[in-house]
Amino acid sequence: MSANVAGWVAGTAPRAVLLHIGTNDVIQNFDLAGAPGRLSGLIDRITSAAPGADVFVASITPLADPGGRRMSTRTTPPFLALWPARVRVCTLSTCPPR
Repeated sequence: MSANVAGWVAGTAPRAVLLHIGTNDVIQNFDLAGAPGRLSGLIDRITSAAPGADVFVASITPLADPGGRRMSTRTTPPFLALWPARVRVCTLSTCPPR
């Protein structure tokens, strides 16, 4: 995704970009410590290609492990805490349009 995003964004000139990413990293326990840097780099590529676009980052989808327990309470809060400082964690009511 990261290698292609600048072309995709430049080709569409979006006003808003929604990123719903990270779930696979959580499921696979793939370099969670590196996730903030990957997210920050992806946001940089998007905002360079579309400087006027708003970028929204969705939270990790609630998941169930094989035992049927919801993983969101175990994995999502620590993962969100690692996000770059430039990403505001909020809801529609707490993040007014800029």
